[in-house]
Amino acid sequence: MDASNEPPANRYEALYRDFDSTLMRRIRREAYGEDIGQHSWVGADELRRDTGHLGLTHSSRLLDLGCGPCGPLTFVIASVGCSGTGVELSAAALRLGRARAASLGVEARFTLREADLDAPLPLEPRQFDAAMSLDVTR
Repeated sequence: MDASNEPPANRYEALYRDFDSTLMRRIRREAYGEDIGQHSWVGADELRRDTGHLGLTHSSRLLDLGCGPCGPLTFVIASVGCSGTGVELSAAALRLGRARAASLGVEARFTLREADLDAPLPLEPRQFDAAMSLDVTR
């Protein structure tokens, strides 16, 4: 099957298959200076600065649309102490996100929803204090 004919959820499976391998972690450290599990062009310092503008506190609820393997989301949760919800279509990315949350000890403040961002979101209105969406493409 041609990649363009694959269901959207399957298009990133190969990317996420080796996402947390030793090699990929080393590449992220060399490219970004700090590996936070990013799958985009955001660096840790940039993310710290940008989320600082959101005024997040321990009681804040952050939404990450198109969270991928949850590197930036879990980084913010661990750094700030807030709670966070990620919305992502790829099951492989969600598996990585759950593992990352567990490895950082933030799973109690972490929720994932499998959903297509082109459809209505399975979320209640006004339940979040801030939202982010990093390098989400279709």
